[in-house]
Amino acid sequence: MISFVTATALLFTLSACGTDTQDGAVGETGLVGTSGSDGVDGADGADGTNGVDATAYSMSFTSIAVPTTDADKRVNNASKSVTINGTEKSIDFHTLLRSGDASPDANGEHFALVKDAAGNALTQADNVANSKYGGSEPWYCGQSSGLDYTSLITYGSKLFAITALECRIGGAYITELNQDAQNGELSVVSTKSVDFSDVNGTYINCAGMTTPWNSHLGSEEYEPNMRTVDETDSKTISIAKYNGYTPTATNAKYIGYHMGWIPEIKVTSDAGATNVVKHYAMGRAAHELAYVMPDKKTVYLSDDGTNGGFYMFVADVEEDLSAGNLYAAKWIQESSENGGSATINWVAMGHLSNAEVKTMLDAKTEFSDIFDYEAVDVNGSCTTAGYKPVNTSAGAECLLLKSGKEKAAASLEKRRYAAYLGATTEFAKEEGITYNSDDKKLYMAISNIYKGMEDNKYKGIAETKYDIASNNDIRLDYSKCGAVYALDVENGKRDTQGGTIDSDYVIGNMYSEVTGADATYTGDLAFNQCSVNGISYPDNVTYLDKYGILIIGEDTGYHENDMIWAYNVKTKDMKRVFTSLYGAETTSPFWHKNINGFGYMTTVVQHPFGEDNTDKKLVDSDLNSYMGYMGPFPALD
Repeated sequence: MISFVTATALLFTLSACGTDTQDGAVGETGLVGTSGSDGVDGADGADGTNGVDATAYSMSFTSIAVPTTDADKRVNNASKSVTINGTEKSIDFHTLLRSGDASPDANGEHFALVKDAAGNALTQADNVANSKYGGSEPWYCGQSSGLDYTSLITYGSKLFAITALECRIGGAYITELNQDAQNGELSVVSTKSVDFSDVNGTYINCAGMTTPWNSHLGSEEYEPNMRTVDETDSKTISIAKYNGYTPTATNAKYIGYHMGWIPEIKVTSDAGATNVVKHYAMGRAAHELAYVMPDKKTVYLSDDGTNGGFYMFVADVEEDLSAGNLYAAKWIQESSENGGSATINWVAMGHLSNAEVKTMLDAKTEFSDIFDYEAVDVNGSCTTAGYKPVNTSAGAECLLLKSGKEKAAASLEKRRYAAYLGATTEFAKEEGITYNSDDKKLYMAISNIYKGMEDNKYKGIAETKYDIASNNDIRLDYSKCGAVYALDVENGKRDTQGGTIDSDYVIGNMYSEVTGADATYTGDLAFNQCSVNGISYPDNVTYLDKYGILIIGEDTGYHENDMIWAYNVKTKDMKRVFTSLYGAETTSPFWHKNINGFGYMTTVVQHPFGEDNTDKKLVDSDLNSYMGYMGPFPALD
């Protein structure tokens, strides 16, 4: 008999089955089966196309010896060969013109002849800053000072050189050049003066650069001190002589504000016509040069003097320097060792334009329209409330900015206003500037670490006059042989008030890259007081991208023959590639990387037989400056 339990279980089991005409329920999923064997590998694909080999850029000059004989000290000596990317190339220094040379096309012009606003030739009787003052001979800018920065400018199929005149009444000459298509050698076709009359003349035109947009960006050095200047000052007399009027007690108070700017010269025709603009928006100082960064709107400006500032200008528009924001550097010292190092911050000085500053000049603005002045007390403090103590190239002063005169102060009195705002005005002898885009570094030469850059000393001896009433931000040991500094650039940096700086090329620090060293010699080298195997009073610098070569010129009385050095920023190897003759300065070397397939380094030899070597000249023409170039090189871009 079937039990009730068994019958019940059977009933449930049968109920899960379909009838003869109905499918049963789906059963549970079975276990996963064993994987099959891997298939056979496919055939290899075809080889890819070979990549392009990287280019290794290298440059090595043949070093030249220090001149030791009188004969060698009387001539310019240059390296005769350079190895570029493994290939040796013959080079030399080629003189194109000397001060006083007649134009080869007989156009009546003489190179470096100083002229007035009407285009009349001036004589030594007009040269109030020269020992020959009163003479009737032509005034060629080439003795005591002389030629300076030379740019190479292309216009259509023509090639021109524009050369600055670093004389008290300054100017420039534009020289048409012929370029040999086979070997790249340059020769002079003609030369003529550049007209500065539309900008009230120019003076002491020093270093410069060829801009990325193919213009000559120059400078005006050693502006008059407008608080103390009068009609007897040689600078005032020179400005008046150029413009054809007599200096007086009245005009002496404002005409000096026409000097101390950054002039830009553009070639406007294949006949060598030019247009000159002074960029008042960058402010007025003793400018060595203005250097434009790759963004074509950030500009750094060096202040060549003692107790000077260091400035940055950021233009509103690329390739247009007529308006922008001006800044002054603040040195935050980190070390005093080996030339020192610091963080660099930026103090905003305001927005300026050429047009608004020209309005101030046309209105005959005077110093007393901008600041009230009183003398500092013995402690460097100001006795009257509201006045601020400052120390600049004009010395220690107490100043009170007049209401609404911020823009006038920033432009016409840039250095004083920078100090007034708390920026550093203790830099000494800021000279050349160049940029290394390989490593994003700026380089700037400082000829002599002294005065305001020391800590209440002068050449190592206790002296307070250069630091009293100042921040005393810079506190370094004296070095008469100078240094070249590296300054790293960055983006996103803000000014000291927290404002945005509209540039990706803002300097954030400063530290020594190359320093000179004192030395004592006897015999043929006895004149030299800095090591002849290193820099002395570095002046202008120029960097060759990709090749890592920093060129350093000199303006020194501590080398008997001034030198140009080729410094490899990677290996730190330094080679002597040029020596100038007795008493001369090697001014404004500048790389022109590719002009119709050839490279050049423009080079000027200024005031031969000057400094302490005037007794060495044989004839007066020995004193004439040289304008030329080293090369030709193959294209270097």
